[in-house]
Amino acid sequence: MTNINNFEDYQKAVTNDFTEYLQHCKTNYLSTHNDGYTREFYRGELLRLKSILNELISETEDTLNA
Repeated sequence: MTNINNFEDYQKAVTNDFTEYLQHCKTNYLSTHNDGYTREFYRGELLRLKSILNELISETEDTLNA
């Protein structure tokens, strides 16, 4: 369990969790040992994560360009 003492620790923990989940989805999507349903599930998760990141990047760019 991660010990969170300040905001920087929180940011690192969230980033690590996101990165680990992204890698988990990618690995399972690319695995040759899953069925079509599993592959489609992880494809959907990867697309959902991409959408979230694109939205956050767009909002950040809007803020920076304001």
